[in-house]
Amino acid sequence: GGYDSGGNLAAIRNVYPGKLTAYSVGFKNNPLSEVEFVKLMAERYQVDLKVYEIDGSELTGLPDIVSQTGVPFQESGMMINHSVMKMVAADRPDIVLGGDGNDQFFGTGARETALRWIAGKTGIIWVLHVIRALFGRIHVPTIMKKLNLLNDRILNLHQADRWGFSLGELRIKPDEKVHFPAATNGSFNSLYDFKRKNVDIRFTVNEVILFKASRMAELFGNRIAFPYTSLDLYRFILQLPRQLKTRGSIRDLVRGKGKSKYIHKLTYKNVLPESITNRKKQGGFVPLSVFFENKERNERIFRFMQESEL
Repeated sequence: GGYDSGGNLAAIRNVYPGKLTAYSVGFKNNPLSEVEFVKLMAERYQVDLKVYEIDGSELTGLPDIVSQTGVPFQESGMMINHSVMKMVAADRPDIVLGGDGNDQFFGTGARETALRWIAGKTGIIWVLHVIRALFGRIHVPTIMKKLNLLNDRILNLHQADRWGFSLGELRIKPDEKVHFPAATNGSFNSLYDFKRKNVDIRFTVNEVILFKASRMAELFGNRIAFPYTSLDLYRFILQLPRQLKTRGSIRDLVRGKGKSKYIHKLTYKNVLPESITNRKKQGGFVPLSVFFENKERNERIFRFMQESEL
């Protein structure tokens, strides 16, 4: 229903006219459902479409997920990957193509990077540290929680998630550290490229996104590949200037007016349906509360967690 999966469909139809099946997962009774856009894409590219809507009962698959990951791991989209791979397995396709990795390769998260660079240049970063020390651990109104979240993302820009956990959540710290250059030592573009290459791609893509997608595919015996993370594409993207990945001035980025994944969107702007390319991105919203609405199921899952050797 968007640029990532849509780009996959448009690209493969340039070289392959044969049978394709598209799989999509949404949430039941969700006002942010993208099913209508998914159906539009399926019709445009002449693919068979199968849609599954999560209702919360999928939480019973948690023991299998825990066993399959093999390490302590968290990621809000894990249940989505589990559900779609279970649906795919019923058809046993030759290969599955995922749209994963596109955000990190072509550039997102530039707003926090711009704010971090400005904070370092102006010395405001020390004020952000004070704010976190004062309000980071106490009960505050919702608006303050959102500000604290943004503040943490700015201050922890260099701290990549390990297996889905932030460094602050891990009791045993990894030996490998990401040495983040001070914002005062270089240009914004160099800071942007460093963060994208050494945090977004190196850790977030490899240790979180591709890890969970691949492990869930393996659970059901599916063969999955990720076109956006090919080495040829990676080497090409490394050579691109920042403005072809995330377009806009530093001021634009701070105000949320920048254009992320610029060259990718420019490539498919006139290829995908206008209703897809012109709609505002809503993000990877996962209504986690749907999994905890059944009291009996909650107790069963919590009991499993308490009795787990892990």
